[in-house]
Amino acid sequence: KWIEENLDFNTLLNNFIYIFEYFDNNMRLNLVSKVSEIGALERHILLEDTEHFYKKSFAFMHKDMMSTSQIFSYVQILKKYEIRLEEVIEWFFKDYLLEEFKIANYVVKMPTSNSSYLEKCRAITPEIDRILKQYQYYIEDGEIDQELLQISSSHMFFENCKSIIGNKYIYPDSDIFNTASYLLFSDQSKISYLPNLEEKYSEFYRLIMMENVKLSDFKEYQIRSIEWLVENKFICEDIDGYLQFVNINRIVIFLDLYKKGVINYWNYNEVLRNEIDILIKEKLVKFESGLFTNCEQDYFNYHLNKSKFSNSLDLRNRYSHGTQPNDEDLHMNNYFIFLKLVIIIIVKINDDLCIKRISEQENQN
Repeated sequence: KWIEENLDFNTLLNNFIYIFEYFDNNMRLNLVSKVSEIGALERHILLEDTEHFYKKSFAFMHKDMMSTSQIFSYVQILKKYEIRLEEVIEWFFKDYLLEEFKIANYVVKMPTSNSSYLEKCRAITPEIDRILKQYQYYIEDGEIDQELLQISSSHMFFENCKSIIGNKYIYPDSDIFNTASYLLFSDQSKISYLPNLEEKYSEFYRLIMMENVKLSDFKEYQIRSIEWLVENKFICEDIDGYLQFVNINRIVIFLDLYKKGVINYWNYNEVLRNEIDILIKEKLVKFESGLFTNCEQDYFNYHLNKSKFSNSLDLRNRYSHGTQPNDEDLHMNNYFIFLKLVIIIIVKINDDLCIKRISEQENQN
């Protein structure tokens, strides 16, 4: 009902964020493979432990199938109202970016409705490169020069896609972070269990939040780890001897980094950004900048090429080099994957430009 009553193109794109939840409230892609979503048994037995193998966990495969199914169903619903998702995509680049950010001459040509799915896959593959190249030219030159674009014949590598702002993403960068995160948040941490408690907790930070516990409540084999957290100022004893957090903002940031692996700095509130600035000075975390997070780069590489993962779907190369199988149903499924990837790029570009505007406003103030 919401879709049927809100058919403006802007809302139709926002639905991928707020209804389908492709992204979280920090504008990180939810669809990527995350270490925090891989169980211990699955990690050690079912998944190949190699950096050249994309971790297709049960959680990832579920998200991947669901997101492709969502976009397939979405296209069918929009078809009833004579709206093509391809038209919405073209509108974003041609009209929205011009009206909202004064970016002119952004040319994107999506496949036509009367093409076969094989033809659509072949047509959309180079458009993904062209979308990314045009944005990079805009970042570098402040405008998009189509003649300069036509000279370029190289592929865009996702790890080389720049952000329009510096210091965009926060990543862990210390042994202290790794140790603290394991002790506080891991379900394998040995300090989260107290046999005398009626309620059982799988993570130590939940135990501290929900219960009044003292150092004396723990066994001898647990105390050294808790003392490490005290020494490094993550927890302390209050006046009554109960354990509590020293700095709850730091715990919030560490938990988010532990679960997601990355934080979009500018999509945090000012209080948490100030705490991140302190963590940067203490060299516990680091800044990196790019259009995509490292996990998002891996997600694209897994779907499109074999530059990093031997188990990649290799969709871009298959359709570029004519090595795809003769299966129209498979082409249809692959085309919806391509559409999904273009939508993700749109959201990331829009977020990048919005962050740039926010940072400029703050600097003016």
